[in-house]
Amino acid sequence: MPLKCAGTAIETEPLRHLLGFMVAYLLLMLAGGSALVLAGFAPEDALFESASAMGTVGLSSGITNADLPTWVKLMLSLEMWAGRLEVLPVLVLLYPGTWKLRRRSR
Repeated sequence: MPLKCAGTAIETEPLRHLLGFMVAYLLLMLAGGSALVLAGFAPEDALFESASAMGTVGLSSGITNADLPTWVKLMLSLEMWAGRLEVLPVLVLLYPGTWKLRRRSR
């Protein structure tokens, strides 16, 4: 049975793209939250900080401050950067296949 919106059938390809974006966003957020948990913070506070950084919201549960270890500040900064630029362009930039120079065919 096809999925419909306003009486129009939605194709599966855009749904796959949307699911891919959502999975990439959630995985990056969970990775950041896991890193904060490894740094010794409560899981709910760590996930909140990670989601706030990814969404570039600016809210804090009290974790973000000047006394954080450098690696935690870097991780939160990378999450803010990825959230601001969007996740997919950042993943494309970090994918090694995009760094290779290709010869032009003549």
